[in-house]
Amino acid sequence: RIHQNSQQSPAMTRFSLMFLAGLATTTLSVVSAGDCETFKGEDSCLSGSDMDGEGCQWCKSAAVPSSCHNATMAEGLPSSVFDCNAAAANDLEGDVNYLVLALQKCQGSSTWTLHGLWPEWGQNCGSEKFDEAQISSIESDMEKYWLSCPEYSDSNVEFWDHEWSKHGTCTADSQSSYFSNGLAARSKFLDKCSDVSGTSCEVCLTSSSKTSSDLTYYGTSCP
Repeated sequence: RIHQNSQQSPAMTRFSLMFLAGLATTTLSVVSAGDCETFKGEDSCLSGSDMDGEGCQWCKSAAVPSSCHNATMAEGLPSSVFDCNAAAANDLEGDVNYLVLALQKCQGSSTWTLHGLWPEWGQNCGSEKFDEAQISSIESDMEKYWLSCPEYSDSNVEFWDHEWSKHGTCTADSQSSYFSNGLAARSKFLDKCSDVSGTSCEVCLTSSSKTSSDLTYYGTSCP
């Protein structure tokens, strides 16, 4: 039987090494551009994005190692273990505005209802008085999901008056839009409080304008 020589010629060896080096470089660049999990540090994570252009989020944890994920993966992580934040670098563009969605459970209730939707950029920004007639079309939903807890002395109207005067006036919304958007935000982000024990839960949201519309999830706390 003829035994083949297992040793490659010097030319073939150089070709093989060049091919493997090029393949490794190509593979690394594709993975880095398309997989947020490859970023091992917070700075590189927050400046990165996945193959679809979705920004990466740095998910901090005290129980397990912190890690980098895209927004879709980050939203699926348990909020009781991870605190995921998107790139704060967007702040430099001046087009990110933060709002706190505050939910509460009234005494003896297991339902998360609205405490308020609070823009971070100000309080008591205008003199427009609360007008109950402007929310007449959504008032039945307000009484279910944005009510003054019975253990407090304020009526619903007094509570809504306070929320509009202190917080709603700082948005560019009409009264009907502000309260409608608050109800919609509760429905959309209610799951963020599913693992929260106690009677209060706050979620940080962002808006591209100083309104309560077009809200996206930022994290469990605002910067």
